Amino acid sequence: MRTGTNLTHAKQYNLRLVYETIRLHGPIARVEIARKTELTAQTVSNLVRALMESNLVQETDRVSVGRGAPSIRLSVNPDAGFSIGLDFDQDHLSAVLVDLTGAVRQRASHRLNLTTPEEATALMAEQARTLVAQQRITMEQVWSVGIGVPGPMVPSKTRPGSYVVNPRSLPTWRDVPIDALLEEELGVPVLVEN
Repeated sequence: MRTGTNLTHAKQYNLRLVYETIRLHGPIARVEIARKTELTAQTVSNLVRALMESNLVQETDRVSVGRGAPSIRLSVNPDAGFSIGLDFDQDHLSAVLVDLTGAVRQRASHRLNLTTPEEATALMAEQARTLVAQQRITMEQVWSVGIGVPGPMVPSKTRPGSYVVNPRSLPTWRDVPIDALLEEELGVPVLVEN
C-alpha cells in the first residue's frame, strides 16, 4: 500500500491516495484511512471534506468500535460519474454504461454488418446516448468512452496521443480516427484500444 505525505505541495497526490483507499477498502472510517495511508487524522479529514465537496465520496453508515462516538464510514459515490465501454467488430457492437465503482448500470449488444466508419460512428454515438437515457442521466455525467476495435492501430499524425485504426476485417476502413469522430459526436473524451 502506498503511503501519503503531509507536505502541502502533495495535496493532489494525497487526494488520489485517500480516494483510492476509500475505493479499495470502503466503506471505511477516517481513522482507518489515516492508518492505511500514514497521513495525520487532520490531513485525512481535510482531504475527505474536499472529496465530499466534489461529490466523489459519501458517508454511508456508523460503526461502533469500543468506547466513544461511532465512526462514520465512507464509500465512493457511484453516481458521481459514469463511463461507457464499446466493443466493436465487423459483426457486433456491445456497449456498457458503468458507474464510478465499475458496476454495470446498462448493457446492450447488437449484431451488425457495417461497411463504413460513418455508419459505425453513428451507431456507437446512438448506443451511447441510449444507455445514458435509459439510466436517466445526461452526457455531462459521462466522463469518458472507451472503444475496443480490431487492429491494426497506428499513432495519428495529426492528433498526438491518438490512434487511427485500419481493421483488416473492415476493408473500407483506412486510417480512421474513430476516437476523434466519436469525441466530436458525443463531446466526451474517447480512448481507443485494440
